[in-house]
Amino acid sequence: MVTLRTKASNHAKASVVNASLAEVPQDARALYDKALQLGKAGDTEKAIENLKGAISLYPKFPLALNELGVQYLTIGQAGKAVEPRLREWAKPAPSWKQRFQWAAQIWARRTSIWAASIGKDTNTSGRLTSFKPISA
Repeated sequence: MVTLRTKASNHAKASVVNASLAEVPQDARALYDKALQLGKAGDTEKAIENLKGAISLYPKFPLALNELGVQYLTIGQAGKAVEPRLREWAKPAPSWKQRFQWAAQIWARRTSIWAASIGKDTNTSGRLTSFKPISA
């Protein structure tokens, strides 16, 4: 008879990596993890406090913002559930002047790349007679 057993190992078990947590500071992540535990245990108020702490450390923490909304919905405060997202959406859009400056910069880059790619391969009317690909 053959008995199969797993080999004893000191290696850590593999785990799933959440890419949305990659840039989040460790302190904010710890508060977020604690808030998840508190939320599962039913302590919504303390979960909300921890989530607010995590968001204050890292304001662009989408998982914490989402969980904060979930916790507010759990206690029936739908208005507060959308508040963090509204603050983000309420930021003013770039002015028309800024948009024009961005467009001008893009056009200038495009024009310089186009000019470099054609070199002197134009006829007297300025039309392209041959094309050289741009090397990266």
